[in-house]
Amino acid sequence: MEKRGNEDDLILSKFNDRDGIAYSDIYTLIYKSLYYYAYSLYKETNIDCEDIIQDVFLNIWENKKLKFETIGKIKSYIFVVIKNKFLEYCRHQKFANRAIAESIKDNDFFVIQAVEADIYSIIPEALNMLPSDCAKSFKLFIEGYSVKEIAIKLDSPLSTIYSQKEKAISILRKKLPKYKLLLLIITSLK
Repeated sequence: MEKRGNEDDLILSKFNDRDGIAYSDIYTLIYKSLYYYAYSLYKETNIDCEDIIQDVFLNIWENKKLKFETIGKIKSYIFVVIKNKFLEYCRHQKFANRAIAESIKDNDFFVIQAVEADIYSIIPEALNMLPSDCAKSFKLFIEGYSVKEIAIKLDSPLSTIYSQKEKAISILRKKLPKYKLLLLIITSLK
């Protein structure tokens, strides 16, 4: 754990100094969450989410006075900028869809979208850490299927599905940071 913290501190320091390699590393590290978040907002438009993210990173690069204390604060800052760009886009387009307009007023909408973006970016990473049988049943578990439904779908005994679920959680508990594991488990409770 300590080693990763030191690596993060070094990358963050270089990022704040506008080092190109550190920029690329952080971009790669948080891109999936940012993309899922931007996509959740802009999916009904013709705006390219990748362009939005690149514009934000470019603006950070150009604003040398802007410094961050943690990688998480970089991600949070970018989430807010993406949200504000979306609100600006909606005002400019005079978005007529009442459901979206109501959602925009409700700040919870943006929080939920940000959390979902994090979750969806974690799922492929988590599934790749598991043996294929565990991954299949755990993916269905995350998608909301009951153990009984998974057993039927995979043509396996209930005891096998229970043990695969326990094995998956055990493996992920060791390999994933606690907050990522918690997000996966919360997702499965929906």
